Formats: sequence, C-alpha cells, structure tokens
Amino acid sequence: MRLKNSTGRLIGLILCLLSLPVMAEQTLLYEKKPPRQEQYVAKETRLDHFFDALAGKLDVMMISSDAVKKKKISGTFDLSDPQAALSQMLKTMALVSYRENRTLYIYSSNEIESSMLTLNAITRHELTAFLKQTGLFDAQYPLTSDRQQRILYVTAPPRYLALIRSAADALEAQYTVQEQGITPEDEHIQLVKLENSFVQDREITSRGKSLILPGVASALRELLDSGSAAKTGLVPQDGEPEEALPAETVWLGGERVRIVPLQGKNSLLLKGNRNALHLINQLIKQLDVPKPQIELSLWIIDVSKNEADQLGINWQADYGTGNMKVAFNLSELNQFTGFSFFSKIRALSAKGQANMVSRPIILTQDNTPAIFDNNTTFYSKLQGERTSSLESITYGTKVSVIPRIANQRKSVEMIIELEDGAQKKDADGTGGEDALPVINRTNISTIARVAQGNTLLIGGYTRENTHRHNDKIPLLGDIPLAGRLFQFESVKTEKMVRLFLLQPRILQQDFFSDTEITGHIPFNHENKQGIRMIQKLKQDY
Repeated sequence: MRLKNSTGRLIGLILCLLSLPVMAEQTLLYEKKPPRQEQYVAKETRLDHFFDALAGKLDVMMISSDAVKKKKISGTFDLSDPQAALSQMLKTMALVSYRENRTLYIYSSNEIESSMLTLNAITRHELTAFLKQTGLFDAQYPLTSDRQQRILYVTAPPRYLALIRSAADALEAQYTVQEQGITPEDEHIQLVKLENSFVQDREITSRGKSLILPGVASALRELLDSGSAAKTGLVPQDGEPEEALPAETVWLGGERVRIVPLQGKNSLLLKGNRNALHLINQLIKQLDVPKPQIELSLWIIDVSKNEADQLGINWQADYGTGNMKVAFNLSELNQFTGFSFFSKIRALSAKGQANMVSRPIILTQDNTPAIFDNNTTFYSKLQGERTSSLESITYGTKVSVIPRIANQRKSVEMIIELEDGAQKKDADGTGGEDALPVINRTNISTIARVAQGNTLLIGGYTRENTHRHNDKIPLLGDIPLAGRLFQFESVKTEKMVRLFLLQPRILQQDFFSDTEITGHIPFNHENKQGIRMIQKLKQDY
C-alpha cells in the first residue's frame, strides 16, 4: 500500500512539472503580441479625407485648399501617432500649413505668395506683437523689414498673408497708444524727402522773360487751395474765429495742413492729423516720379546761297537725294536720317562755302524746357531834354525746346521757339556813331514730332554776311608813312543760307551707369554711323 501511494505521488509530481513549460510558453506568447494598431486604408482617396480622419485625433479643424483636394493617395497609413502622421504626409506631398488658433489651413507649396507691405503709422514690431496677442502669428513665416521697419516683406500661405494685410490696415487706420495720448485728431509732424523732383519753383530767365516751373510744394498748394477765396484768408470750419492763415496752410478734408518747403534738403515739412498726412503722402508719391532724360543736339550751319543746291535742297519744290528728302520754303521743316548731308557740309566748308556756327548739346527731362541762347547786348544812349539813359538791345540766336516723349518712346514731340537776329550794317558796312542800330530778326514757332534717331531740319532763309579785308601791294605797302598809299580796304557782302538741325535722343535708364563703366556714351546701333560722322565734323571744325 505504501508503495502504491508513493508511486501515485511521484506520477502526480511528474505531471505537474511537465505542465509548467506549457503554461510559461502560453504566458510568454501573450506578452509578445503587439498592441492593435490604428490604420487608415486608402485607395485613390482624396487627400483631404485623410486630413479629416486626423482632425478628430488632433482636436483641430482642417481646411484644405482646392489644389490639395485634387491630390489622391493610396496605401495603409499608421494613425497611432496623429501628429507624426500629419508631419510625414505634409513632407511627402510637398504641402505647407498655417495654424490659426484651432483651425489648420493646408496648401500646396506652389500656392505660397510673397508681398511687400508699407507701414506709415506703425512698425514691424508693433504688427508682430498684435499678431501674437490675437493668436494669429506663425513663426514659420517671419516678417522681415528694412531698418526703419516701415517696409515689410512676407512670404506665406494666402490665408496668413491676407490676415497680415488686414491687421496692418486696421492698425494703420485705428492705431492708438494710450500711454502717449495719440489719437487720429492730434497733429503730427512729418518730413518727406523728394528724390526725383524739386520742392521749390524753378525760374528760367532768358532775355528779360521768365518761365516758372512749379515745384511740388506749389503744386500741392494749388491743388488743395482750389476754390478758396484767398491764400491768406481761408474760411475756418465749425465756427472757429476767422484768422489769416499763412500761404503754406491748406485745407484737406475739413482739416488744416501746413506745408513748409525746405529747399536746402529738397524736402517738405508737413503738419496735420494722421489721415490728412496719409493723403498728402499718397499725392507726393505720384508727383515725385523719375522723368526720362532727353539729349538735344543742335547744329547751326551757314551755307553759301550759290552752293546750297549741292545739299540737295530746292527751295521752291520737292527734291530728294539719297536717304534725305527736303521740301520747304522759308522756315519750313523736315526730318531726315541720311548723314550724307554732313559730308556735303564738310566738303563745302573746305572750300569756304559753309561754316559751322555752333553745335551745342544739352540734356533735359521729359516736358522740361531747354534753351540755347547765344546773344550780344549793347547799350544805346537815349538823350532827353533834361535826362539821359542807356537802353539795352539784345540780339543773337535763341532756340527754346520743350520735348515730350510720345508713341511709347518711339518719337519725340517738340514745341520749338526759334529767334535769330543780327545787326544790320550801313551800305558801306559801318554804322554811324549816333545812329540807332537796326536789328534784323527771324522768328519761327512750331510743333514737330521726330522719330527716335532722326534729325529735324529748320531753315531756308537768307542772311547777309559782311566781311572786311585790308589788302596791300607787296613791299610797297610796308613802307613807313608812304605805305598807306598802297593799302586799301575791301568790303565783301555774301548771302548765306542758315540751317538749324535739331536731334532729340531718348536716353536709356542705365545711360549714366554705362557711361561710368565703359567711359563712352552708349549710342544705339543704328546711330553709330551718324555719330562717327558727327565726331569727324567736330574734329575738322
């Protein structure tokens, strides 16, 4: 009996030992089993549906652009870490996002926009602080600015860019700083520097006549004071006591604005409320713009009347030669491009039949007068019964030109005033000591349009040139005292035809930089042949 009991216990113990590995194995297999994964299975599924699945897990609302909605995905995606899944999808699909509080905007990378913003009343720091306070700021898209923090450059998704613009406009219009007590009704002082215009009026005086070119300050006063009774007697608003305002004070939107021109700095000092100053700044920006430069070249040529036909000019009918065709009588006009004309002038000059009187060149701006004036002034004594005085008489050659660029820089329209005068001599070539001088004057006034690179020809009237020559018989004329018997004076009067050639040339914007770098004037290709001819003429004369 004892043996049977011992055997039974031994068998039970063995069975227990054999069952332990099986239980351990079952427990180990259970521990190694991975947790159940959250997956998103997509098959040609719109990408915005994937983001909708993540929205609930991230506790945000996702708004996808139209470009994102057109994208499709396929595959199995692990959503166990929603933030990692979102970042991986944005990186893989080349997308960008902008978070506005609890709303996430998703765009394609090619929808990113860049913009320049100008701030007048606030700075970049103030705008950034406002965006942070309202929860709109996103550090992914920083705001960069100049040193004055008035010009901003932003590259961001459309939604964020629109919010920045709206915030800047709102702050510009309603910005107040309670610590400083600034309100839109308070007066402000601002200094505006002009870069391309003159602040003061410019006066051009020629032969006793003045031409006023208004500056920006005068233009603003003329515009804003239109309709007022007087410059110094403007009617106040809202029952204010009547007072005489200075000439620089104008009314804008019912508010007074003071404009003080500073000629030394070429600037305007403005005083007024914020809204009025903003409007005036907009006007100044439209007035202070760079003007195109125009080079005006003038040739004044005297040609013998007998040799004038060699130039291809027939004063009574149309006549053409080469590339040039001229058809005019007294003071008529034409434009030409053939530089064979200059070679003929050079040939006549070698024979003494032509003379280059003058060849000035002047640089002016679009719609700005340019004046060539070569004159002589003498004084004539006027004797009265009890008093006497000197009267000045001025004569000479004067050419006034106001050029205007037309036809998309293909031509130049010019208002031309030409005056040419000379003193008339007596029959013997001299004037009496007390005789009043006689001045011959020719005036031409016209408007002409010349194509770029062409030259305008004006002329056709005859002048008389008187030349004095002292001749003598060789050897005999050199004898002291008695030599005067063998000397004689001859007076020769020659009829000359005077021609005026005027060439306008529109300069490119990089004209001065090219000149500084290369050391020469960058002429157009089609003008090179003519320029070489002109340079040759200058050397000869």
